[in-house]
Amino acid sequence: MRFIEKKRQIIINEMEVGRGSNKIFSHPVTLEPTYKAIPAKPDKSYFARRTSSDVEKKDLYVLHKCDEIYKLQFIRIRPSKEDNNSLDEAEQFILSLPCKSPISFEIVGHDKNVRFQFTVEESQTDIIFSQFRSHFPNADAFIKEDLIKDVLPVLPIIHAYRLKSSHFFPVCLVSPLELYRSLFGFLGNLDNQQVGVYQILFAPATNNWQDNMRQVSRNRYDQHSPFFDIPDLPKSVDKKISKTIFAPST
Repeated sequence: MRFIEKKRQIIINEMEVGRGSNKIFSHPVTLEPTYKAIPAKPDKSYFARRTSSDVEKKDLYVLHKCDEIYKLQFIRIRPSKEDNNSLDEAEQFILSLPCKSPISFEIVGHDKNVRFQFTVEESQTDIIFSQFRSHFPNADAFIKEDLIKDVLPVLPIIHAYRLKSSHFFPVCLVSPLELYRSLFGFLGNLDNQQVGVYQILFAPATNNWQDNMRQVSRNRYDQHSPFFDIPDLPKSVDKKISKTIFAPST
């Protein structure tokens, strides 16, 4: 493999690793994949080391077992039409959360109803309550038993999702309900013998993915995209890293 081909493969791998894995694990795993910092001025020996053997494929989605045990609390919420339920407000709410441990947001459909809850580490409960009420003052929030445990069947069918394209690109929505419109319609029509759950866990990324993204998205010498077919890659990355980077799992 020529040097330029090796360099291209490294860039492609770095663009792919943030898409995540759609594998279902039988044990808890860390949300953030294995991070390998790219040096500011990588030389040929760096690319030779990174592309030896089959490292291109083997190391893409390495997730480690999570041995931490959390004491959980369940916050049931009822949104209000009177609040500003915009994407900007939701973003500000998420950024205000402590996220010292992962937080889970769950949408549950059962018996013609759609209900919502946060699952959080118990020590974070008060501040999450406070921030939620600050951003959504007309919504209800209260402690209750686990909504999923109440309705989940003994042998549920589970499916994991990952990003359709590279994490280098911002997630763009046409409207605040675009992601949920079909989901709410489906979950709201389930009867009392059916259950549907959408769950997303998230926590701020702890590694400097922004620096890796910035470096591989442009040539060192002219700052242009390394791909002729993605000329706006540097601009897309700059837009993405202007926001806080989270490690989610759905």
